[in-house]
Amino acid sequence: MNAVARLPNSVTRYWIVDARLPLCLTEVQGQEPDDEGFVPAALLIEDGKIATIRLGSDTGSAAAPLVSLGGGIVLPAFVDAHTHLDKGHIWPRQSNPDGSFDSARLACMVDRANWTGRDVRARM
Repeated sequence: MNAVARLPNSVTRYWIVDARLPLCLTEVQGQEPDDEGFVPAALLIEDGKIATIRLGSDTGSAAAPLVSLGGGIVLPAFVDAHTHLDKGHIWPRQSNPDGSFDSARLACMVDRANWTGRDVRARM
């Protein structure tokens, strides 16, 4: 296997090899995880997205450049989607001029006079 360290930006299809994935995050079954719950895997990337996941190091017959992770772990990009509806989108009415926590708290306290059900729904 001849893996490259870095691909040119023009390459849109390649394999990530020598990777480890948490078995619980794949639909692929049939291999025992290591003591940490990871399985060796190869991932085919097409246009910036995972197109194929294969357990082990088999890339099949799909010819594409290889990028080795050297046993590194691949995890999904988690998103913290929480928000504070009581504080969100009040900047036009009450800014936080110095960016401090105390100023933010004061801005919220002053702006509370505007907090109705209708106002919160509009800011959502």
